[in-house]
Amino acid sequence: MDRAVTLARESVKMTFRSLEWATPVLFLASDETRVFAVPRRPEPLPGASPQDWSTQVMGRLNRFFNRGAPDAAPASASPGQRPVEPWPPPPPPPVQEPAPPIARPRQEPQFLEPVPPAPAPALSRLQTFSAPAPCSHQAIGPDDLVALACTDGAVRVLSPAAGRQVAQCGLRGGQRPRRLAWSPWKRHLASQHDDGAVVVWDLETEVPVHVLRPPGSQLGPIAFSGNGRWLAIAGDDRRVHVLGPAGQEVRTIIVPQGMEERGDWREAAGSLTALLFAPGDRQLLVAGDDGVVREFDVRGEQRRTWHHPEAVMALALADDRIVTGSADGRVRSWSWEGRLLHRWEHGAALDHLAVAADGHLAAGSGDGMCRLSDREGRLIGAVSLPGWPVGLGFMVRARALVTATDAGLTEIWSLEPNSASHEGG
Repeated sequence: MDRAVTLARESVKMTFRSLEWATPVLFLASDETRVFAVPRRPEPLPGASPQDWSTQVMGRLNRFFNRGAPDAAPASASPGQRPVEPWPPPPPPPVQEPAPPIARPRQEPQFLEPVPPAPAPALSRLQTFSAPAPCSHQAIGPDDLVALACTDGAVRVLSPAAGRQVAQCGLRGGQRPRRLAWSPWKRHLASQHDDGAVVVWDLETEVPVHVLRPPGSQLGPIAFSGNGRWLAIAGDDRRVHVLGPAGQEVRTIIVPQGMEERGDWREAAGSLTALLFAPGDRQLLVAGDDGVVREFDVRGEQRRTWHHPEAVMALALADDRIVTGSADGRVRSWSWEGRLLHRWEHGAALDHLAVAADGHLAAGSGDGMCRLSDREGRLIGAVSLPGWPVGLGFMVRARALVTATDAGLTEIWSLEPNSASHEGG
């Protein structure tokens, strides 16, 4: 078969100066299936050599390409040898007149509009706290503690259960905290400041345990590992620094640009937007504004990616899935193997996500809307915040939702919607 295909391609190349003709296919038929009926090949003449047979094949190909040209005996046929007749061609198909075109009314092209999220009952407010200064970030920690990074330079920790502030920390010189990250123990909280310093606080004594200054300008997200031994810090140079218990750097991960990845059509990742340790602390997930979530192992090697059409601004994890929030206003739920499980509309670019232990999902956007849904994306309730959201999360013991705005307002909401009130109505 390979020899026959080679001869055919050589003839096509010499005749048409091109190999754009056909693709050979080897079909292994069973006794019950046939692709087409094969005509019986004439028996070879006595004494014919393989060279005579290939010459005859070339002659048939030439007659086929000449489309009805008079048959001629092969030039290499020996004198007195009867030429072999070509295989009988199939009968030509009957000529059918084309059917007249059906007159159809002209239709204008229609474009699908994005489906906005359906209205949902408003959640009931349970508690309200007001910080003495505006805030840039909120984080929910162990024992339902709420930490706030305030613009007056203070890191404040609230206890909703006690109804009061339980700790206040700040650096000398008034460097403002920008981002927060809780360790698995309620005594330790990390804050990132304007000058790039990352401080690990002892909330009982309100003094720093470590003041870390990784190389470069570090104003990206930070995250503790689940066991509290590692602290990951993302910078604006697409590098993630992983620090050990004593503050020493144990790993530097260079996040590739989009153009460096094979087959990626995106531009370079300008900034890293979110990072979280996976359950078990064997992988680190890093999201960027190039629309890619990347998984790195303990050696810093990239293992898996999740691609989005626009920037990924928020990231949340569960034992069985990954949840992402994008600038296109959509929430996506993924399996750890990379399969898209669910996708639903939020209505505006996502800034914050949180997943509860029972599967509830909270999503907050820059328009001040926070929506609560189940794990399949079915809307349960919503709240309209009086300002830009700077964080949200779930309280474990109280089974409630906590939100915070840039004005320093912290509100606690019931997970059960108020049927007497609806969003926007």
